Amino acid sequence: MAPRSRRGISPVLATLILIVIAVVAGLVVYGWIMGWIGTQKQQVAFAIKVVRTSDTSYTVEIRNVGSITVTLSKVTVTDPDGDIHEGTTFTPSGTLDPGDSATATTSDTNEGTGDDTTASTGTEVTVTVECDKGAFTYKVTVE
Repeated sequence: MAPRSRRGISPVLATLILIVIAVVAGLVVYGWIMGWIGTQKQQVAFAIKVVRTSDTSYTVEIRNVGSITVTLSKVTVTDPDGDIHEGTTFTPSGTLDPGDSATATTSDTNEGTGDDTTASTGTEVTVTVECDKGAFTYKVTVE
């Protein structure tokens, strides 16, 4: 019997094909995992604006800049001198879809050690927003 002549691909070409297959498979898996993680990751974030409306109250505008709907329960403004002003009524409502905003008017709860008046314009206050996703604290300048 005569020996057959078998021709195949070179080892270098076979190695390159295997590398390309591995890279493509890796990219497919990476894309799938990143898409899955991206849908799992939801953010809660607020943009806060505080306006001094009287000697004893603030108007706080809360805008949902996160990616999920939240239900607000309370907003607290703490003056630098320790006065605490709380608000629990939100207009138009306490449920904020992403991009929506609501306002709350706070009143002094007399829990601070200060003079029970609101901070003047330009003063930095601490605002705590409580919602169904937790409590979030921000430093905001009074307008």
